[in-house]
Amino acid sequence: RRLDLTFELAEMLVPDLEFGPNREKFIKGGKSPAFKSHQPYFPSHRASGVGPSDHGSRGRPRCDEFPFQNIERYQCFCPNCPTRYHKFLLVVRDGRSALCSYLHFQRQLGNIAPDTSLKDFLISEKSKYVLPWPDHVLSYLDFLPRHDSLFILKYEDLHDNPLQVVQNLVTWFNRSYTDLDYQRIINQSAFDQMRTIEEQSGTPLFDATYPEARDNGFRLIRHGKPDGWRLCDTNESRINHLFREHLGPRFDEAMRRFGYFK
Repeated sequence: RRLDLTFELAEMLVPDLEFGPNREKFIKGGKSPAFKSHQPYFPSHRASGVGPSDHGSRGRPRCDEFPFQNIERYQCFCPNCPTRYHKFLLVVRDGRSALCSYLHFQRQLGNIAPDTSLKDFLISEKSKYVLPWPDHVLSYLDFLPRHDSLFILKYEDLHDNPLQVVQNLVTWFNRSYTDLDYQRIINQSAFDQMRTIEEQSGTPLFDATYPEARDNGFRLIRHGKPDGWRLCDTNESRINHLFREHLGPRFDEAMRRFGYFK
């Protein structure tokens, strides 16, 4: 059945685990076929100082025992999740572009000063979503037991070759779509279309959480450029040095393992 995409519909179809009401559904293996999360992958042995779990028989830590941002309040993260959800679609973006975008995102929401520099942002805790970017994205490669359960979707590939990426994803999901279906998917998720949808109907989840942000210029769909890091610094050598200085050797490791550096 054809559905006209909106942000509200996307939230209904793929609930966001960052916000509390969906956590109980997730733990109980609720009816939703998928959930969205911004958290890294945490195997149980990484959570220090936690006791036996009442969530199962393997001594896994309880959700509220994770000493990490948001998880203790909102999530039960894998490997505690129901087995029906043991399939992961990991969307990853060039770390330089991801953090440059996150810098602008935090500015727009008023979480940091409007004149915060990229350097100051990388130093601050506000640049981390539980973990620094390299550790965050590498957590799925380092600790996920079965890599055949992981599909890595690179933002840049989706931008440059959407049809091939979507076809590969549908195959991984063991589904079959027509050429018309593929074209509808690509058309509805095109940058200009998504920006139009946001202007027409807003982003209900963000608008409810940050009611004043939109009046202050917040937009979820901003630029959508594969080389978005250039909005922070057009000199590639200089920005690479900055990231290496503040994110350490794991930055180069992550960029190589995901194919951004040779």
